[in-house]
Amino acid sequence: MEIEIEKLSDDLEEEWKNLKNSQIFQRPEWAKFLSLSTVITARDENGKLIGVMPLKERKIGIFKLVVAPSVPLVQAEQKEVFVNILNFFKGMGGIKLVETTYNDFNNGIDYQSLGFSILKRGTQIIPLDQSLEHVWANLAGEEGKNHKKIKRAVKIGVEIFEANSKEQWDEFYQIYSDAGKEWNVPIMSKEEYDSLRENVGNSNLAKLFVSKLNGEIIDGLVILLSNDNIVTFISASKKGK
Repeated sequence: MEIEIEKLSDDLEEEWKNLKNSQIFQRPEWAKFLSLSTVITARDENGKLIGVMPLKERKIGIFKLVVAPSVPLVQAEQKEVFVNILNFFKGMGGIKLVETTYNDFNNGIDYQSLGFSILKRGTQIIPLDQSLEHVWANLAGEEGKNHKKIKRAVKIGVEIFEANSKEQWDEFYQIYSDAGKEWNVPIMSKEEYDSLRENVGNSNLAKLFVSKLNGEIIDGLVILLSNDNIVTFISASKKGK
């Protein structure tokens, strides 16, 4: 097995896409959205790609930060490849950070024994293998408040549909941007947002759903499609709506 750092190219991207069972954050489309051009690769004795882990290096003052948007992508039953890539990553200079999801903690890897500290935060995931009735029941919220809000929206004529044009994505970005300013929270730049639509949305890995009332878009939700899961990514509503 040979592990090295390669630059993302068209050929490498095609090899990467042939690796099966990747989560959204392990795909080349996500790496391109994040403008990541550096990839840790693992190849077998015949030069076949058997594992990848994209990353990005940046300077923060005198420190170098190396960030990976996911744990390594390897094929099933290749735990050794997974661990070797992580050890290669850990051996790089600077401060290392791996961003990952709850699903990655179900793969039998003891990350702490590999020298990683774990910082957990929430990830909203909706499994698509559940019945609509089960999903609806889980949306109830405290004392059924979410059900009441949904029923009220239907009653006053709110319509929900998938955005299918750049203009609709742009209209939601303005809502998203205004909400960020109102709540004083960081948001994606327009350039980053456009990259999300072009690299991830146009590959059918991200979708934008918007709500309309009286012909006006009042809020929206961008979701990511990751195998059998939906991952909520960004959402925003017009002020007062």
